[in-house]
Amino acid sequence: MALSSKVTSFFNSSPFLANVLSSIFATLLIELFKYVESNRDNIELSVVALQEVLTGAITTWFVVSCIIVVIQIGGWMLNKRELAALSTHAGLNIYLKNFGEDDEREIQKSLIDSLSGVRTIKILAATGFNTFGDQKSFLYEAVEKCPGLVSIIMLSPHEENEASLQRSKALSVYNDDYRREIINTITVLKELRSKGKNIELRFYNHLPLWKLYVTDDEAWVQHYNPNAHVSTTPIYGFKKNNKGQCNFYDFFSDVFDRKSLRLEKVDLDVFDPSNV
Repeated sequence: MALSSKVTSFFNSSPFLANVLSSIFATLLIELFKYVESNRDNIELSVVALQEVLTGAITTWFVVSCIIVVIQIGGWMLNKRELAALSTHAGLNIYLKNFGEDDEREIQKSLIDSLSGVRTIKILAATGFNTFGDQKSFLYEAVEKCPGLVSIIMLSPHEENEASLQRSKALSVYNDDYRREIINTITVLKELRSKGKNIELRFYNHLPLWKLYVTDDEAWVQHYNPNAHVSTTPIYGFKKNNKGQCNFYDFFSDVFDRKSLRLEKVDLDVFDPSNV
């Protein structure tokens, strides 16, 4: 059987794993095009981005293909127990669908439990308002009580940022209201900063792709539906492997860290959100 047929057969029998792997592969390519486009005037940066992302994408796909070939040659298909073992090896320890208020409450409770008592928190979001940017939001207390660094990357509030306009249109809300959520979130972060909290803030200027919460040993991942609120998408939790083996926790933690390195840190002490 041709390799393409083996891959198709395997993915048909394991749609969940197929969705996870395909999403990661597609995201690598999307990030490549966005990064190259943003640095098209800098040939050196574009070449580096091309090399890094394509290498990661090809490596990921090659490893997956090898696993599939081994499975097919061995003449066995993944049963539920084996699929669970493979998911565990990948670091996946939580999958929560998000199709209603009950699911959303379960997600919020799980996130609150996960972020309680951690030393550091990394958050990649759009406006952040409903998550941590309001004193009534469900993760505000976790951010407020975090003893270490809270690093946040969110949409730029600047009026010239077309991404916020496109996102607000996709959600059928007024752009002024959408930007106000971003500004209100920044105001809350400034207040926490004034109280001595160690908070780093960075802005990005493209449409949101991933929503990430990364702690000392867990990464929670959601993707932004281009035409709906992020609350409509499932959430995946990946646990860090304490035996030194890399898994998808390391991948998404690295996604955040690489993005941070490309973005300028905002000086919350002097930044005035009312003037953007």
